[in-house]
Amino acid sequence: MHKTNNWEGWIADRFAYRHEIPVVERQANTIPLYSFDNEELLSVITILEEAMQSIIIRLLAYVIGLWEYIHNLIQRKYCIVGNDTKFYRQSKIVNMSNKNDNIKIAKGTHVRGELLVYPYRGKIEIGEDCYIGEGTRIWSEKAISIGNRVLIAHNVDIHDCNDHPVEKIARHKHFRSIVQEGFSKEFDLNGQEVCIQDDVWIGFGSCIMKGVTIGEGAVIAAHAVVTRDVPSGVLVGGNPAHIIKTIPSE
Repeated sequence: MHKTNNWEGWIADRFAYRHEIPVVERQANTIPLYSFDNEELLSVITILEEAMQSIIIRLLAYVIGLWEYIHNLIQRKYCIVGNDTKFYRQSKIVNMSNKNDNIKIAKGTHVRGELLVYPYRGKIEIGEDCYIGEGTRIWSEKAISIGNRVLIAHNVDIHDCNDHPVEKIARHKHFRSIVQEGFSKEFDLNGQEVCIQDDVWIGFGSCIMKGVTIGEGAVIAAHAVVTRDVPSGVLVGGNPAHIIKTIPSE
């Protein structure tokens, strides 16, 4: 009898008992008689393939869903959150202060990015129904406040300090300190509060620098670098960001 090495052949050998074995021989050897033609066999194989694919997809969906659920619970340990706030698996909460009230997120906000507070100082407050995109980093050494219904696209950077000292010797000491001891030592990073008011939309790849206030309903174009205050109800873009136009009110 012809043997095959693949699983389709395995099914054929066990269920089809193809034409090489005469009917009389099969009956004499008490082998059950199953008669599948090629189309029927392909149909069986197709059904099995689809069933396996469905099982694998359902299993993967379950595993991913379980991981997101566990990740959601873990992130909530490091901050204070409202109802219906969701942390996606891309999100990351780095609360080096170990004080939960230094990161507060109101209800209905969806977080895919990173929120970081320094160990010795810093505070992040995010209002209701906001969105923090994947790859976005919000780092606070002073204070960052974000209003309600603020949309922040992916890969946005919002920092309220210089992250490193400007003077070269101090900058190198700061770097070595981070590498050797983490962020445990306090350096003068010239922190200045950042305030983003209600209904602001920040486009992908933008940078919001220290000391900036963005007015209500303003729109920040993609890849803009915002170094000074933005009035309410305007569209800004460029590096450094400048007013492009006033947004018509409804």
